[in-house]
Amino acid sequence: MYRIASGLACICVALAGCATSAPAPAVMGPSGPVAVDGTYLGYANLSEAGNSDASLCGTNVPLQLTVTDRSFTYVLSEPQVTYAPVKRFLVQIAGDGSFTSSDGAAKLQGQVAGAGLTGDAFGEACSYYFDTARPAG
Repeated sequence: MYRIASGLACICVALAGCATSAPAPAVMGPSGPVAVDGTYLGYANLSEAGNSDASLCGTNVPLQLTVTDRSFTYVLSEPQVTYAPVKRFLVQIAGDGSFTSSDGAAKLQGQVAGAGLTGDAFGEACSYYFDTARPAG
């Protein structure tokens, strides 16, 4: 009987030694993922015209972004880039509020924090800094 009991004890100890704990959950911030869905209003401000005429890029362009299920579409118009005058960024916002996207050579990056959504759009002819916010209400 002693042999059986000690054998079972050894098996239990061996199994416990092989057990693995579950991985720690991803840290998203003090209160979980950043809440981002809603409509954001603001402006895209020209930050660089490159080799293009700044008047063709537009300055202080009104912008409305609607975020649904942590995603939105950002459209960048560059009529002077005849082979690709419109860039369409399909954006997915990460749990921490950050985002990046690209369309060909054009890139978009930014962050949602609090009621604001800000970022940079780097086109082939024009680059913008955009600053938007959800209206209070």
